[in-house]
Parts: sequence; C-alpha cells; structure tokens
Amino acid sequence: MPKFNTKTIVKACIFSFFAVLLTANVYATTLLPVSSKQLSSESELIFEGRVVDSVVKRSADHGVPFTYVQFEVLDVITGSYAAGHITLGFAGGTLDGMTYRIDGIYTPQINERGVYFVETLSRELLHPLTGWHQGHYVVIQNKSSVEQVLNIEQFLRLNSPKSGAVANDASSLIDNAPSLSDFRSNVKREATQQ
Repeated sequence: MPKFNTKTIVKACIFSFFAVLLTANVYATTLLPVSSKQLSSESELIFEGRVVDSVVKRSADHGVPFTYVQFEVLDVITGSYAAGHITLGFAGGTLDGMTYRIDGIYTPQINERGVYFVETLSRELLHPLTGWHQGHYVVIQNKSSVEQVLNIEQFLRLNSPKSGAVANDASSLIDNAPSLSDFRSNVKREATQQ
C-alpha cells in the first residue's frame, strides 16, 4: 500500500480546492435583466458604429487576454464622444495558444454594424457594454432594404443553422424588429426621461 506524507496530502487538498473553485466560477455568469430605460440611463455613451478591427492583448488592468475591438463611430446617439473611432475591450480571446472565454461575452465581429450601449469610458470592465449582451444591438437590412435593429441574442438566433422552426422564427424576428430610426428615437427619449 502506498504511503502518503502530510505534505503530499495537503498539496492534493489545496489543488482540489482551487480546481473546484475555478470550475465553479467559470460557469457562474448570471446577469440580471436590464430594461431598455435602464440601458439608456445607465450608459455613459450610446453610439451607432461599425467594427473595423480587433486585436487580442493581455489586459494591463486584469492580466488576462482581452479582445480590443475598434469601432468606426457612425453616430453618437447619447453621451459625449467626438472622435471618429473608439476601442472597447472585451474579456477573452486567444493569446499565445491559450483561449480564455467567459460565458455571456459575445465579442462584436469585423464589419458588424450595430448600436452599442457603453457603461463607462473611465475604466476597463470585463464587458464594456451595459448589461453585457443586453447593451449590444445589431443593424440588419430586411428584404425591403429597411434598416432594423435586433438584440445580439436575436441576431445570433437568426444566423444559427436553419431548421424549419428557426426559419419561421427568423421571419417573425425580422417582422417585429424596430427600424433603426425608431430605435434611435426611443433610446434618446428614454435617456432624457431619467
């Protein structure tokens, strides 16, 4: 029968404790629903933009890989921002062959056009958008070339592999999506009703 010394047992217990702790944290992403009024009132900046670049680097604030997404600012809906481009950091990415990912963080993709509700410009958060995915909207064009706005979850569902049920749902999603013009007006109105 193998003999274990106290030092080996203590090391094994500590390792097991941290393994369980890390596993629990990876799957503990829970977000409270945020109303559209909260999104508007709790965002320092709301802008329409297009993703033009992204790069993964280690965050100086957090020490883990972040994907830094550069947006062309097409329109400032609320807040104050004068530059033509803005870069926002999203926790996660692949760096030096290692992938770091947090459930609930969807990083905007190159050429994506959307409306983005930025919580703060003064510090780096794990996710820069208010309510994480809840502050992320994608602009699409319907069959009549009308620009409409979908939240990121609707957009991902729309672009998932099509089955009969998903295809029917897609048509409903697009038919019920607000126009970009109406969406902007609603956001401005809700931001001023603080």
